Amino acid sequence: MTTSNKDQSKSITTQRKPSKVSQVIEKFNQFPRSNNVRATNHQDIEIKIAKDQNLKEEAYRLIYQTYLEKGFTEKNASEMWYSVYDLLDESIVVVAMDNNIVVGALTLILDSEFGLPANELYEKELSRIRANNTLTEITSLGILKSARFSTTILVKLFNQAYLYSKGSKNSTHFIITVNPRHVMFYQKKLLFEKIGSVKYYDKVGGAPAELLILDLDLVEKTILDRNISKSKTLYKQFISVKEFKSSQLKHFEKIY
Repeated sequence: MTTSNKDQSKSITTQRKPSKVSQVIEKFNQFPRSNNVRATNHQDIEIKIAKDQNLKEEAYRLIYQTYLEKGFTEKNASEMWYSVYDLLDESIVVVAMDNNIVVGALTLILDSEFGLPANELYEKELSRIRANNTLTEITSLGILKSARFSTTILVKLFNQAYLYSKGSKNSTHFIITVNPRHVMFYQKKLLFEKIGSVKYYDKVGGAPAELLILDLDLVEKTILDRNISKSKTLYKQFISVKEFKSSQLKHFEKIY
């Protein structure tokens, strides 16, 4: 008897403990109408764009361990997880470091002639929005299981990703594929919108996914309105592109 991707994903969900990212998201979901869960600006957490191969490989090993524990990948000799898109020159790995150890990471894939990872499941949906927009896909988000300040790590990774994508690459939108259990967090706390139905992603063990999109102009406006807005989003804790540019800092990773 064969097992469908849908059945496999249910099995994965029941057998595996939630990842560190899932645990952080669940904290926010417990307070959907409040802003009680906040990131503290822990100076120990340093954000960097991984420019050398060693740092990238540390990030790939973190994601491998996260995906292995979740059942999203099988063991391999390199003990790293990355895709062909990570090898493109335009792809960027953002890392969070605590005492020179990589404790969080995500990858930014800029749209190009090679497309985006989400094309595999959502080519039709993406083709409708590509014409007048510049897309960047967020992939391979992970936080070390033993990391401290995990909420701060998540906020800082997303802020760095935003500043780089909009401020440096003029991206107009983020896209991301997420587990349906996490959709509410991305909608309520980061203002993503759903543009795709639930599908099953063979690349991560048949896990369910939904495609979300985020207008980066909306993000900038929301950040700058933080002092007058009643919004309960995470953007109250972000730095805007306008603020970054006015600070005259030379490197994105120095904003914290």
